[in-house]
Amino acid sequence: MDFLSIIRTVSVIVLILLKYPNMGAGTKMERAGKRYSLFIYIAHMIPILYIFKATNGLINNFGPVVVFATTLVAAVLMKAISLPHGNSKHLE
Repeated sequence: MDFLSIIRTVSVIVLILLKYPNMGAGTKMERAGKRYSLFIYIAHMIPILYIFKATNGLINNFGPVVVFATTLVAAVLMKAISLPHGNSKHLE
């Protein structure tokens, strides 16, 4: 039964986004998405595995929010401590 509610929810979200394609344009979330979406996509399974294992699945309702926030913070930290582009001479 949960699967059917997910299909309905995603369908409604897609229809809303199709009707309002500029929703969220110029916001902090848009800028964060442009900067960190690849890292979040690649790394999101790490907190999922550890959070759900550590909480024995008790975080089910807020899990997606916790995973997103965790990976976003990790992405911001990784970008802050990484070398600036074009400074490869430090690696030699």
